[in-house]
Amino acid sequence: VSNTAINYGGPFSAGSGAAIITNGSTIIVSGNVISGNVTNGHGGGIDLGSSHIPTNTVISDNMISFNSAEEGGGLYVSENSAEIISNTISANTAITYGGGLSLYDSRAWIQDNDIISNTSQGGGGGVHANGPGSGFEEDGGPALFGNNILSNSAYINGGGVFLEFSA
Repeated sequence: VSNTAINYGGPFSAGSGAAIITNGSTIIVSGNVISGNVTNGHGGGIDLGSSHIPTNTVISDNMISFNSAEEGGGLYVSENSAEIISNTISANTAITYGGGLSLYDSRAWIQDNDIISNTSQGGGGGVHANGPGSGFEEDGGPALFGNNILSNSAYINGGGVFLEFSA
């Protein structure tokens, strides 16, 4: 999916991925505006579901903003090894964890993103990471490098980043 404006609105009650959802598939999402999507599940903008095997999924150069979800307002990554590079992830909200981005048992590579002004009523206004766990526990969890994590807020833990059970 590339160079597209994705604004489906919502709320969606299907459980996850108001704009884009994948369960272990390899996809490339690049150069899109993913905005204004709402779900009562995971991933208001993008939900990268479980994949117990490494994928070549790449999320790059997108504007992911004004999305809302129970967990992972902008993106939710579960048991997936996606590369999330050079995106602007801003003004997303989550009810529980990860206003901008929620990583669950993930070894995603998160690099050179602007993660700005996201909110969570639980933990991890900008980024929430829970793991490693059953999916990739032997591999150490997610990696975050060179990101700008600014002006995020959470009501309970970690306005910018909340690492829960992480190595």
